[in-house]
Amino acid sequence: MSYPNLIPNASFEELNSRPLEWFYTGTHFTQCSNSWCSPTSASPDLYGPGLIVPRHWREKGFGNVYAKDGSYCAGITIYGCYNGKPHCREYIQVLLNEPLVPGQIYEVTMWVGHLKGSLWAGNIGGYFSEEKISDVGASLLEEEPQVVWKDAVMVKDASWLRLQKTFSAEVDAKYLTIGNFYPDDRTTTSGEGFLNYAYYYLDDISVKKIDPIIKTDSTQLVPDPVETNRLYALNNIYFDYDEATLLPTSYHELNKLLKLMREHADWLIQIHGHTDISGDPVYNQKLSVQRARAVVNYLIKYGIEPRRVTYVGHGSQQPIASNAVESGRQLNRRVEFKIVLSDVEY
Repeated sequence: MSYPNLIPNASFEELNSRPLEWFYTGTHFTQCSNSWCSPTSASPDLYGPGLIVPRHWREKGFGNVYAKDGSYCAGITIYGCYNGKPHCREYIQVLLNEPLVPGQIYEVTMWVGHLKGSLWAGNIGGYFSEEKISDVGASLLEEEPQVVWKDAVMVKDASWLRLQKTFSAEVDAKYLTIGNFYPDDRTTTSGEGFLNYAYYYLDDISVKKIDPIIKTDSTQLVPDPVETNRLYALNNIYFDYDEATLLPTSYHELNKLLKLMREHADWLIQIHGHTDISGDPVYNQKLSVQRARAVVNYLIKYGIEPRRVTYVGHGSQQPIASNAVESGRQLNRRVEFKIVLSDVEY
């Protein structure tokens, strides 16, 4: 089954105003392109009919491009901060049609072309964020993209290449930013172009859900009234067998806790890990601690101060069901949390 594309104006055909002159700031791109913007003051480009490229840049090949589909496409510099092109990092950003669903698998595709004479470079990537990026500078954005093509992307002259990757969403991100988020010394290049920077064209960008589809759960983790020192269950927290690595199907539940922690800045919580009775008690104790710590690390990764989250493991010492049957053991393998301090009135 094919699912809707979450990218509005995916091929840059919808315009706020027609680009007639060369772009020198990110504001120019933002003003012309519907839905898309430049998150920095650097100047991505928008190519289409009637665009006048200054002679200095036209002689380097800029503007000699036909869109993959339709009439318009975008262009960005992704490499060349040392003796290269001004605005050696350019990015484009878009608000998705709907937020990502944590734990859901998505397919990201984009078509890329290449400026003849410029270098081939890698690290073309997509960074999904909860908040809009607005950076007054014109240099590198130091983020960790969820999808990235590390190797130098080689495209035949006057042609387009389809890039495709899948990833599992961790948070309910609303924005996608495309560009190179790594410095030059961590970016692979290839070729011996007469231009000492790398420039690529972008068109037909897509972000779609792929099966299996995760249905969102709106149930509350902490129903009113809130109680301190009470254990609340974190349902649907999954790990690989005998491992402490969180599986993507856990992200939706963890993001409900993440949202609560952001809404209640005074909360301090304690994560409790439990196992069933199977296996060695000493090993189970260690595993329960590691799994509780994995949940804490997830919260810290997305901005919760370390002082606000602690963890403890109980091994198999606190069962809530019979360990004699699998259904009971499954209930005993659980993660819970407790609000240990709050200024909330009860």
